[in-house]
Amino acid sequence: MIAPTTSLKTLSVRVRDKHAAILSRMAFEANQVWNAANAETKSRQQHSPCWP
Repeated sequence: MIAPTTSLKTLSVRVRDKHAAILSRMAFEANQVWNAANAETKSRQQHSPCWP
């Protein structure tokens, strides 16, 4: 059986300078949420061996 292949395409866009500040702030906030979720997952994995 042949395994299916996955294709990935990356979109590149130019952001106007007037939007750069708010987009940078939004990216920072999204990163903070991601980091908090990862920290919580790691903490729960260490305390519970039955983590799925």
